Amino acid sequence: MTTFELTSLKKSQGTWHLTLEDDSASLTPSEGGTPLVIPRSETLGRLELVRIWGGQGALMVPREGKLKKLELKLEPGQTEAVDEWLGPPTTDHLRLFLRKRYAFGVPIGLFLVLASLPMAGDPAAGLEAVPASPITAVLGVGLVVMWALARYRPTPRLLLADTVWFSLLLVSTVVDILTGRSSVWWLVLCVVLVVIIHRGIREYGRFKYLTHTGQTDEP
Repeated sequence: MTTFELTSLKKSQGTWHLTLEDDSASLTPSEGGTPLVIPRSETLGRLELVRIWGGQGALMVPREGKLKKLELKLEPGQTEAVDEWLGPPTTDHLRLFLRKRYAFGVPIGLFLVLASLPMAGDPAAGLEAVPASPITAVLGVGLVVMWALARYRPTPRLLLADTVWFSLLLVSTVVDILTGRSSVWWLVLCVVLVVIIHRGIREYGRFKYLTHTGQTDEP
């Protein structure tokens, strides 16, 4: 049995004690109360480890009803201990991750397709014509395709396509900023895209050994 005291990323949620046993994990508020017990066989969707930077991580624990999701900070040693306890990822974990990642894939993809269309200028209003953006159109269609694959044919290789997609979006955004098609405020999106690309690469490292049986086959 292993026990950690974890600090919430939200001050209002205080500190919690995480206890890892062979067949279950339990979370108990430091001020006392009924512990939240999660059987090891039911961790999918109920206990999520998110790696951040430098070995640090966060433990995400969705809760029912009006209770807000727990977001608990993990130090490097705690991150590794939780990761080892959770065990190797399966196809179900991959499917859940991809569905969350592409939750808004269709509306965003359609928006990109519409945004790629040329726009006529209005000299009277001082608006210049905006040319079509083939790259943005391809990105929009590609996102819808990846959304469909994530739902019906999840595979670790999709994370490689995911990395390429977000990298192209990053390049396209930078080009639009440099050419005046987009405002410099879109640089904020560039920072977000770098974080998303980094996580995609990291998650591919986790899932790339999945076999056709849905289990991890690491060398």
